[in-house]
Parts: sequence; structure tokens; C-alpha cells
Amino acid sequence: GTRVALHPMREARFVIPIVRQEIETKGGTYQFRLLSNQVEKAPGDVARRMGLAKAKDMLHVRCLHLSDGKPYQYEDRWINLDAVPSIRGETFETISPNEWLVTHSPFSQAEIVFHAGVASAQEADILGVSEKDAVFIVERVTFVPQKPITFVRMIHPASHRMVTQL
Repeated sequence: GTRVALHPMREARFVIPIVRQEIETKGGTYQFRLLSNQVEKAPGDVARRMGLAKAKDMLHVRCLHLSDGKPYQYEDRWINLDAVPSIRGETFETISPNEWLVTHSPFSQAEIVFHAGVASAQEADILGVSEKDAVFIVERVTFVPQKPITFVRMIHPASHRMVTQL
């Protein structure tokens, strides 16, 4: 006899998008600008989001991704140097932190939060919008077993449209 499973398992594989490829797939010309790249003590809220008991020194990288010369995504990223020690000397002159991590640092787990927000003065200046304009925000924490890799906050102008295929 043949058996039919009552509750077949459904599974989706999540692939972290490379922003450059996302823009180029839509027919845009990709650029990115590195705004800062330095080791700093992570603020308490970042440490908590990463599941760490206390703040520690991490690589803090900020950059702006552009499509056809227009701001597409502001990336504010904290990288756990204990999880990815080889990133310490990376200059990000020719590759964005997003693309470097996707191609060099596999992850086993992720937490992703999507929400609307309003642009802070700094975000508005970087994205070329007005302060308190609506923005689309994606926050993601990735992990390898028992260790956080990175926390990233990605802020997009309100016109951004996110499409995911599973």
C-alpha cells in the first residue's frame, strides 16, 4: 500500500539578495558609496538585537547603494568580528559589505523585520528626502550556530518596492 502524508512539510529557502544584482536585474546602473568603515563599540540596542549579553567592539559600516545615480538603500551595518574575523581588513572600495558577506560568510539562521518609519535628519540627508518623510526599513540579524554575524538596518525611500520570490 501507498501512504499519503497528512501534513507534508513545506519549506522555503531564503537567499539574502545582493543589492548590486537586485538593481542590475531591474535594469538599473549600480553604484555604492562607502560612508564609514570603523571598529566601534556597538550600542546596547544593537548588542541586544544580536543576542549578546553586553556591547562589544564590532565593525560598523555605513554605505549608500544607488540605482541610476539615485539613492536606493542606506545600509547601516554592525559586524561581529568574532564571527567573521577575515572582514577586519576589508576596505570596501570595490565591493559592498552586503556583497562581501553574502559571498564570504554563510549563515544558518536569520531574523528579519520589515516596517515603515520616518527618516531621521541623518537618513534624510543621505537618501535625499525630507526629514520625517516615510521610509521603508528592513532590519536583519544573521547567525552561524550560537554566534551572531551581523545586524543591518536598510532604509529605503518610500517609493521602494520589495519583491521576493520563494
